[in-house]
Amino acid sequence: MTPTLRNPFLRTNPADRRWLGRDEAVGRQAGSEQAGWGGTAKRCGVLIRLARVLALFVITWSAACSIARPTDLSTLVQRDSIYLDPSTRTPHSGPVFRHFRDDPAKVQIEGTLKHGVWEGEMTVYHASGRIRYQGRLSAGAPCGAWVENQSDEVAGTVFQELQQQINSMGLYPPCPGEEGG
Repeated sequence: MTPTLRNPFLRTNPADRRWLGRDEAVGRQAGSEQAGWGGTAKRCGVLIRLARVLALFVITWSAACSIARPTDLSTLVQRDSIYLDPSTRTPHSGPVFRHFRDDPAKVQIEGTLKHGVWEGEMTVYHASGRIRYQGRLSAGAPCGAWVENQSDEVAGTVFQELQQQINSMGLYPPCPGEEGG
Protein backbone atom coordinates (compact mmCIF):
# COMPACT_ATOMS: atom_id res chain seq x y z
CA MET A 1 0.00 0.00 0.00
CA THR A 2 1.40 3.37 -1.10
CA PRO A 3 1.14 6.18 1.42
CA THR A 4 -0.87 9.11 0.07
CA LEU A 5 0.24 12.64 0.60
CA ARG A 6 -2.42 14.95 2.01
CA ASN A 7 -0.83 18.10 0.61
CA PRO A 8 1.99 17.39 -1.84
CA PHE A 9 3.17 21.02 -1.79
CA LEU A 10 3.97 21.01 1.93
CA ARG A 11 5.74 17.67 2.19
CA THR A 12 9.47 17.36 1.68
CA ASN A 13 11.33 14.42 0.26
CA PRO A 14 13.29 13.02 3.21
CA ALA A 15 16.08 11.80 0.91
CA ASP A 16 17.19 15.22 -0.38
CA ARG A 17 15.24 17.58 1.92
CA ARG A 18 13.73 19.66 -0.89
CA TRP A 19 10.17 20.69 -1.52
CA LEU A 20 8.22 18.53 -3.93
CA GLY A 21 6.73 20.30 -6.93
CA ARG A 22 3.21 19.61 -8.15
CA ASP A 23 4.36 17.58 -11.15
CA GLU A 24 6.75 15.53 -9.03
CA ALA A 25 4.18 14.87 -6.32
CA VAL A 26 1.49 13.93 -8.82
CA GLY A 27 3.98 11.79 -10.76
CA ARG A 28 4.97 9.86 -7.63
CA GLN A 29 1.37 9.28 -6.72
CA ALA A 30 0.64 8.07 -10.23
CA GLY A 31 3.88 6.07 -10.41
CA SER A 32 5.31 8.11 -13.26
CA GLU A 33 9.09 8.42 -13.53
CA GLN A 34 8.96 11.31 -16.05
CA ALA A 35 7.50 13.93 -13.75
CA GLY A 36 10.00 16.35 -12.25
CA TRP A 37 11.21 19.92 -11.98
CA GLY A 38 12.81 20.21 -15.41
CA GLY A 39 9.87 20.93 -17.72
CA THR A 40 7.90 23.00 -15.25
CA ALA A 41 10.87 25.19 -14.31
CA LYS A 42 11.74 25.86 -17.95
CA ARG A 43 8.16 26.78 -18.80
CA CYS A 44 7.89 29.05 -15.75
CA GLY A 45 11.21 30.73 -16.55
CA VAL A 46 10.12 31.47 -20.10
CA LEU A 47 6.75 32.79 -18.91
CA ILE A 48 8.39 34.99 -16.28
CA ARG A 49 10.80 36.46 -18.84
CA LEU A 50 7.94 37.04 -21.27
CA ALA A 51 5.89 38.75 -18.53
CA ARG A 52 8.84 41.02 -17.67
CA VAL A 53 9.33 42.04 -21.31
CA LEU A 54 5.61 42.69 -21.69
CA ALA A 55 5.50 44.77 -18.49
CA LEU A 56 8.53 46.81 -19.63
CA PHE A 57 6.88 47.42 -23.01
CA VAL A 58 3.60 48.56 -21.39
CA ILE A 59 5.40 50.92 -18.97
CA THR A 60 7.54 52.43 -21.74
CA TRP A 61 4.59 52.83 -24.09
CA SER A 62 2.36 54.45 -21.47
CA ALA A 63 5.14 56.84 -20.39
CA ALA A 64 5.76 57.85 -24.01
CA CYS A 65 2.06 58.46 -24.59
CA SER A 66 1.70 60.55 -21.44
CA ILE A 67 4.39 63.06 -22.52
CA ALA A 68 2.51 66.01 -23.98
CA ARG A 69 3.89 67.64 -27.08
CA PRO A 70 4.31 71.42 -26.88
CA THR A 71 1.56 73.46 -28.54
CA ASP A 72 2.22 76.63 -30.51
CA LEU A 73 0.57 79.56 -28.71
CA SER A 74 -0.49 81.00 -32.07
CA THR A 75 -2.85 78.04 -32.54
CA LEU A 76 -4.69 78.78 -29.26
CA VAL A 77 -7.46 81.32 -28.73
CA GLN A 78 -6.84 83.92 -26.01
CA ARG A 79 -9.83 85.19 -24.00
CA ASP A 80 -8.78 87.79 -21.45
CA SER A 81 -5.70 86.07 -19.95
CA ILE A 82 -6.88 82.48 -20.54
CA TYR A 83 -5.70 80.38 -23.48
CA LEU A 84 -8.37 78.13 -24.99
CA ASP A 85 -8.24 75.15 -27.32
CA PRO A 86 -9.74 76.42 -30.60
CA SER A 87 -11.78 73.28 -31.33
CA THR A 88 -13.27 72.66 -27.89
CA ARG A 89 -13.11 76.22 -26.47
CA THR A 90 -11.88 74.73 -23.19
CA PRO A 91 -8.82 76.01 -21.27
CA HIS A 92 -5.62 74.46 -22.59
CA SER A 93 -3.24 72.52 -20.32
CA GLY A 94 0.27 71.46 -21.28
CA PRO A 95 3.59 72.77 -22.58
CA VAL A 96 3.46 75.67 -25.05
CA PHE A 97 5.88 77.75 -27.15
CA ARG A 98 5.90 80.67 -29.56
CA HIS A 99 8.39 81.61 -32.28
CA PHE A 100 9.50 85.12 -33.21
CA ARG A 101 7.42 86.54 -36.08
CA ASP A 102 10.54 87.80 -37.86
CA ASP A 103 12.48 84.55 -37.39
CA PRO A 104 10.27 81.44 -37.13
CA ALA A 105 13.33 79.26 -36.43
CA LYS A 106 13.91 80.92 -33.04
CA VAL A 107 11.77 80.28 -29.96
CA GLN A 108 10.51 83.40 -28.18
CA ILE A 109 8.52 81.82 -25.29
CA GLU A 110 8.56 78.38 -23.63
CA GLY A 111 6.31 77.51 -20.73
CA THR A 112 3.36 75.54 -19.42
CA LEU A 113 -0.33 76.32 -19.19
CA LYS A 114 -2.63 74.77 -16.62
CA HIS A 115 -6.34 75.30 -17.24
CA GLY A 116 -5.44 78.08 -19.69
CA VAL A 117 -3.24 80.05 -17.24
CA TRP A 118 0.57 80.18 -17.02
CA GLU A 119 1.84 77.70 -14.42
CA GLY A 120 5.35 76.44 -13.63
CA GLU A 121 8.59 77.27 -15.45
CA MET A 122 8.55 79.95 -18.14
CA THR A 123 11.35 81.32 -20.32
CA VAL A 124 11.17 84.34 -22.64
CA TYR A 125 14.09 85.00 -25.00
CA HIS A 126 15.51 88.08 -26.73
CA ALA A 127 15.88 87.80 -30.51
CA SER A 128 19.62 87.32 -29.92
CA GLY A 129 18.87 84.11 -27.98
CA ARG A 130 19.73 85.60 -24.59
CA ILE A 131 17.20 84.96 -21.83
CA ARG A 132 14.97 87.95 -21.22
CA TYR A 133 12.81 86.50 -18.42
CA GLN A 134 13.02 83.14 -16.70
CA GLY A 135 11.27 81.89 -13.58
CA ARG A 136 8.18 80.18 -12.18
CA LEU A 137 4.56 81.21 -12.33
CA SER A 138 1.70 80.18 -10.07
CA ALA A 139 -1.82 80.85 -11.35
CA GLY A 140 -0.31 83.32 -13.83
CA ALA A 141 1.64 85.36 -11.24
CA PRO A 142 5.45 85.31 -10.93
CA CYS A 143 6.82 83.65 -7.79
CA GLY A 144 10.25 82.82 -6.42
CA ALA A 145 13.51 83.89 -8.06
CA TRP A 146 13.48 85.28 -11.61
CA VAL A 147 16.06 86.37 -14.17
CA GLU A 148 15.01 89.63 -15.86
CA ASN A 149 17.41 90.84 -18.56
CA GLN A 150 16.07 94.03 -20.15
CA SER A 151 19.05 94.29 -22.51
CA ASP A 152 19.97 91.65 -25.05
CA GLU A 153 23.58 92.87 -25.11
CA VAL A 154 26.17 90.37 -23.94
CA ALA A 155 28.72 91.72 -21.46
CA GLY A 156 32.25 92.35 -22.66
CA THR A 157 34.12 91.51 -19.44
CA VAL A 158 33.65 89.07 -16.59
CA PHE A 159 32.94 91.97 -14.23
CA GLN A 160 30.22 93.33 -16.55
CA GLU A 161 28.73 89.83 -16.85
CA LEU A 162 28.55 89.47 -13.04
CA GLN A 163 27.09 92.96 -12.75
CA GLN A 164 24.41 92.09 -15.35
CA GLN A 165 23.57 88.86 -13.53
CA ILE A 166 23.19 90.62 -10.20
CA ASN A 167 21.10 93.41 -11.73
CA SER A 168 18.91 90.90 -13.58
CA MET A 169 17.80 88.98 -10.49
CA GLY A 170 14.23 89.50 -9.38
CA LEU A 171 12.65 88.07 -6.26
CA TYR A 172 8.90 87.55 -5.94
CA PRO A 173 6.84 85.99 -3.14
CA PRO A 174 7.64 82.27 -2.67
CA CYS A 175 5.81 79.84 -4.91
CA PRO A 176 3.16 77.65 -3.25
CA GLY A 177 4.74 74.56 -1.74
CA GLU A 178 8.15 76.18 -1.33
CA GLU A 179 9.68 77.12 1.99
CA GLY A 180 7.87 80.16 3.32
CA GLY A 181 5.01 79.75 0.81
